[in-house]
Amino acid sequence: MHETGAKGVSRIRGLFLVPLALVLMHTAQAQGAVHPMKVGFRAAVLLDANSGQFLYAQNPHLSIPPASLTKVLTLFLTFDAIEQGRVRLNDEVPISRKAWRTSGSKMFVKAGERVSLEELIKGIAVDSGNDASVAVAEYLEGSERAFVAKMNNKLRELNIRNTRIETVHGLPARKQYTTAADMALLARAYIQAHPESLHYHQLTSFTYRNISQHNRNRLLLQDPSVDGLKTGYTRKSGYHLVATARRGDQRLIAVVLDARNRKIREREAMRLLNLGFQQNAQTSPGQHGEVQLAPALNPVPPVKSGRGSRARGV
Repeated sequence: MHETGAKGVSRIRGLFLVPLALVLMHTAQAQGAVHPMKVGFRAAVLLDANSGQFLYAQNPHLSIPPASLTKVLTLFLTFDAIEQGRVRLNDEVPISRKAWRTSGSKMFVKAGERVSLEELIKGIAVDSGNDASVAVAEYLEGSERAFVAKMNNKLRELNIRNTRIETVHGLPARKQYTTAADMALLARAYIQAHPESLHYHQLTSFTYRNISQHNRNRLLLQDPSVDGLKTGYTRKSGYHLVATARRGDQRLIAVVLDARNRKIREREAMRLLNLGFQQNAQTSPGQHGEVQLAPALNPVPPVKSGRGSRARGV
């Protein structure tokens, strides 16, 4: 794999109808509903980050392996620790053999060396470095296992109930899953708590040890309003993208899960963002309604997939 204050989504306010018949679906219908547009993904949502209103949802609670989207939570806890004064950006983090040997996408750190925490953050945000993720987890909590426990505690603290994490980097794990709605809520909470994190997520490239890698979120190069957030891929999960953009005072978050390829995840996320901003400009006060989605109170087991579990991705 190359990538690997919010409340629950039991009530979603602010439904509006957008061009091309983007329709917010009731969860009871969403699991088997056919979207009026031809789309190449299994689940997607669009969230207004300012109001917390979901503007669009397709299969919002469908359980899908998160791949590298887990790194949003890894970085969330990292910036929490910095804010709490437990660590500093210039801390020199030791690289263990376990971190060095972690498979999939890499920052290409070496065992025995020390790397600044800020460099590791860049390696996670831009390179989607699995090795950097393990190094940070070990530095903050002593072990990846202890860090994962804290990740799941953070989800409960945020009342995000349909996601379970088993790895800090998102490599395939049997009981690891998320939903489009949960990822949008997590992204919103992360950006609100740590807006400074976007400085790293919007970097288009990063060079470490003379190895330059490009940010896999190619929307950063397509639209100047896009300033994050994270991509993910494994053969089992498909192609994921959490994209956020700000235009004027409004910030939107689009989540596309299990797209068929990179171009589709980019195209559909950008289309959702554009339609959301366009509709906001056209909608006057008093036009918003209210829609009840089925409560997301209990984790749902991950969906079975016919794909293999190959770890390498983008």
